[in-house]
Amino acid sequence: MGIFHYFFLLSCWNFYRIFIVSIEYKKLSCGIIFLLFVVICIAKDSISDSNNISKEAVSKDSVLIDDKIDYLSLDKKYYPHIIASKKYYDLDIAKVIKSVDNAENKTGFFIGLGYGGNVNIGLSFFSSSSIQSSLIMSSYNYSLIYGRIGYQNYLSTMLPVNFMGFSVYTDLLSSFLQSGVVFTGANVDLLFDFALTNPNIWLGFGFGIGVGSSRITGLSDKDSVFELAYKLNIEFLHLFISKNHNFSLKMQIIQGLETGYIGATWILGYDYVF
Repeated sequence: MGIFHYFFLLSCWNFYRIFIVSIEYKKLSCGIIFLLFVVICIAKDSISDSNNISKEAVSKDSVLIDDKIDYLSLDKKYYPHIIASKKYYDLDIAKVIKSVDNAENKTGFFIGLGYGGNVNIGLSFFSSSSIQSSLIMSSYNYSLIYGRIGYQNYLSTMLPVNFMGFSVYTDLLSSFLQSGVVFTGANVDLLFDFALTNPNIWLGFGFGIGVGSSRITGLSDKDSVFELAYKLNIEFLHLFISKNHNFSLKMQIIQGLETGYIGATWILGYDYVF
């Protein structure tokens, strides 16, 4: 556990350094400003319509009549979640039903793009090749492009519906120039969401693992090799807006199993959920 803690703290520090240094670059600054502009525009539309949406939801989706649920007309899709919640009072069951409705809005296939950077690291106790010191680091690279496609689900009866979910996806990331990193593989993430005051905005975080093929360059003459690798996904923040739009800030730590080199990346991402 001591090695893991050291590696985790080192990765967090490098993430902080990359992010702070990168905002000095005009291209990335313009990208961040544009991203914030898109978020504000979508949030503004969502907030302006929230009252109408809430009123329609109360009249259309309400299942309570005189504090009672009409179980004869209740859609059968709710029953597995009602049973899993172990709720017995109609007022509590109505909350479960509403959670299922919200979870359906966030469940579906998605496609995403992202931009970020990376720094490659060699640690003596991880690397299979001899390095001159206990720690070597490449220069920072700000040309990382990211894409992914997959499926996310917040409707599992094994997890708290709407507040916890999972995603399964395949992704591809690649940075260019020197000290680059390439990875493609399959991933599974666990997601945690928290509702904000607006019913159309959800804030959350997540973490997961991935397995695939990688190439980590800039550390030795062996770095042109594609090798089997694993990946740790840390999603510090995701913001789900208006059913379809998901913005995220994440870190992905890749380690090749042959060379033992590590690629620490950070990514600003956007997903469209169908």
